[in-house]
Amino acid sequence: MKHSTSGDQEQAREPGSDPRRRLQVGGSLFSDALYVRRDIDPQLIELLAAGRFCHVVGPRQIGKSSLRNRTADRLEAQGARCVLIDLTSFGRSVTIEQWYFGLMDLLAENLELSDPGPHWSAHQELPPAQRWLRYLEAVVDQIQAPLVVFLDEIDVVRDMPFGQEFLATLRAAFEARNQSPRLERVAFCLLGVFAPWDLCQDPSITPLNVAHELRMGDFSRVEFDAFKSGISRLPGEGVAWLDAVYHWTDGHPYMSQKLLVHLTSCPPDAGVAAPDAVEAAVGVLFFQNPFDDPNLTAARVRFDRKDGRSSRAERLSLYREMLLEERISLNTGEHVQTELLLSGMARVRLSEGGPYLAVRNRIFAQVFDRRWVRAQSLHRWLNDEVEVWLESGRDPDRVPTGIRFDEAIAWARQRKDLTPEVEEFLRAGLEARLKAQERSAQLRYEKEHRRMWQTIAAVGTVGALLLISGLSWSIYRIKQEQGRW
Repeated sequence: MKHSTSGDQEQAREPGSDPRRRLQVGGSLFSDALYVRRDIDPQLIELLAAGRFCHVVGPRQIGKSSLRNRTADRLEAQGARCVLIDLTSFGRSVTIEQWYFGLMDLLAENLELSDPGPHWSAHQELPPAQRWLRYLEAVVDQIQAPLVVFLDEIDVVRDMPFGQEFLATLRAAFEARNQSPRLERVAFCLLGVFAPWDLCQDPSITPLNVAHELRMGDFSRVEFDAFKSGISRLPGEGVAWLDAVYHWTDGHPYMSQKLLVHLTSCPPDAGVAAPDAVEAAVGVLFFQNPFDDPNLTAARVRFDRKDGRSSRAERLSLYREMLLEERISLNTGEHVQTELLLSGMARVRLSEGGPYLAVRNRIFAQVFDRRWVRAQSLHRWLNDEVEVWLESGRDPDRVPTGIRFDEAIAWARQRKDLTPEVEEFLRAGLEARLKAQERSAQLRYEKEHRRMWQTIAAVGTVGALLLISGLSWSIYRIKQEQGRW
């Protein structure tokens, strides 16, 4: 079975073929798309061919599905049978019976076997998980070849009520190899965006403890040269264009191809320098409306998600340190670091002092810059204040109205995803500020009014004294005049 993937980047192309068809932005690569091999490619093929369980981990749009397809093609060329299952196709409202029978049905369909319905009915006394394992053994007997099952988007099982049980069946299939040698010909490859502790909390049942972990990274500069054959329409030296793109993307698969497709679709004039043309394209594609880009949006969503093992504040603090280019040694067991890597906002760099964490690339550094970090700090402050306000029973005296509140209002005007509670809190704050201003105005009025009357009273007193003094002086003068007479 040929899967929707391309061959190696070294494969020749027909003369006159459209170079844009050799580049593809997002999704599993089509058969005519350019595929760039990485170090992980031969490793995964070798491990699965040897019957090893594997799990491939990486952020969104890094090439996991294309790697899956290409690996399946290579393994089938070696005599194995492969089944590719995207677990998101099951939906979220599936029952446990639909889940396991659906897996069996996909195996039968992809391997061109008979309907699994009779097997399912013949083992009604067994729970669905056991029926699934029994069927797996029966399939291996029928195909008489090594079987590799790719389970893509494996992280969806985390939110399913029977997800932990399903992962346990994969572990059971591995552990049963001693009693059932035929299962030695079955290998599973799990692919997704997940941390090991996030997918399965019980180390005794997780299949990850018996699987070989492979982490997907961005293209190296050497690997990036494979794109040279896809940019023949650009003027000048291809290396100059690749250097300029790599300067911004650091080999990010999705961003790199998005830039290259944009540039080759409307090639700049010959007199335009590659760095200038690429910088202009980066501005159009990623900076004008950054969260119209699905990759940047996915990174922000992953960063914002609630995680019981690392707080958003901890992730923000670590990311701030990376923006300041502080050297943070890699620790794959640290939850905060793993979450930043899976969000796609961070990457691992190598140095003489060992691997360390850094911001993914220059595009991420400018979109998620220091201003963004300050805005996120404000967002966290606002959420904390809203929670206190709600716990107080919406007490108007618990709404702050100072400079921090002004910043929150300015930030909220740029957002379209405010919760009803936040909107109500901000309205309450504005109303409290208006009432405070009215009280202040009233106090000023009363103060000025009192001052006016005090002034009037003071002026009246002085006038009376002057009048009395004038009368006294007049009387004195009259008496003096009478005395002369």
